[in-house]
Parts: sequence; C-alpha cells; structure tokens
Amino acid sequence: MTERRMIRKDLWDDPRFYERTITERYLYLGIIPHSDDEGCFIATPKYLRKKLFYADDRISPAKIRDMLLILQNKDLIVLGQSKSLELGYIPNWFKMQTYPNHKGKASDYNDFLATIGVTPRWSHTTQDKETEEKKNKEEENESKLPALPWLEQMTQSMEAGRKKQREGLQKIL
Repeated sequence: MTERRMIRKDLWDDPRFYERTITERYLYLGIIPHSDDEGCFIATPKYLRKKLFYADDRISPAKIRDMLLILQNKDLIVLGQSKSLELGYIPNWFKMQTYPNHKGKASDYNDFLATIGVTPRWSHTTQDKETEEKKNKEEENESKLPALPWLEQMTQSMEAGRKKQREGLQKIL
C-alpha cells in the first residue's frame, strides 16, 4: 500500500460527495489512503473504526456500516466479500490515482475484483517476477567486492604462514 494518495479537486464539486454528512465524507477520504494500488480496501466496520475513528467513541461499527451503505448507494464505493472478508472498491480509482512512472503492486483481492467485473491493472506476470529476480541477483553481484590479486596473494601467504605455525606446534607437542 502506498503511503500517499491523491485527491482530485473535482471531488469537492461532485454532489455525490458534497451532499454527504461530514462524517460520511471523512470516512470516504479516510478509505483512500487505506486502499491498495487497485482501489480495494478492507470494509470491515471494526477495522475502519480502528483505522479512522479510533479517538471518537460516538462512531460505532454499526454507524460505519450504515455510512458504507450510503456511500455505496451514491456509487462512491462498491461493497462485497471475498473469502469471508468484507471488501470495498473505489470505482473511479485510476482517475484519482495517476502517478507518472508508477508501477503498482498487484492486489491481494483480484478474486473480489473479478466478482464485481473489474479487470486488475497491476496483475503481475511470471515474466515480471523473473525480471525482478534477475534484477535482485544483479544488485547482489554488484554489492560484492571485486577480486583483488594482491589481496588474494596476501591471504594465501597468511594461510601458508598459519600452516607452518601449526606444523611447528605439532612438532613441539
């Protein structure tokens, strides 16, 4: 999950957004940085309460559930389930989240995206994994010191000296 997210200024002009209560708008804005690179988020009310409303005792999980349903009815989010986990999706995600040269991470919830008819943008292929492994090996090789002939000669002579010392100690004992 990315640390920073963008919010387009035209969101403030959207009646689906500005006609919501302040708490509903806060919930929607809070969901954005807690979404993955595909726009999926965990929509469990207890989880969202912990992440967004932990200091406000007036906001219960039941209230969050109601607000999520309102946001869904206004087409700001899509709610669903995947493997007994309540999830959500922000439909206009890629209109808001456009970063130049950003290669997103594949979502852990691609099965959920498929059930709501969304094609994942960041589904990484085997070729991507192979390329990443190759890059990691190259970086690993670059981090190793190059072989230095004088260092190898010095190491060999030190080992020969230690061997002579051991042989000398064995003769004494």
